[in-house]
Amino acid sequence: MREISLSANRNSEFDGWSGMYNSNPLSVKIITEHIHNDIYLWKLREIYGKEMYENVYIETEFERKSRRKSI
Repeated sequence: MREISLSANRNSEFDGWSGMYNSNPLSVKIITEHIHNDIYLWKLREIYGKEMYENVYIETEFERKSRRKSI
């Protein structure tokens, strides 16, 4: 069975959609794991609230930008 990944994102900054099609097995696996982890974290946030993140930040640039957007 051939595995592919089709990812899309609506970006409000550019007022449009962007997407990617990929059939590289490693990339498909990485994208699949990333989506799984996002769902897992979303469920944890639903149960424990935003406070659960306060003790796990590692202060990367991505986290700083994300925190500024959510305030």
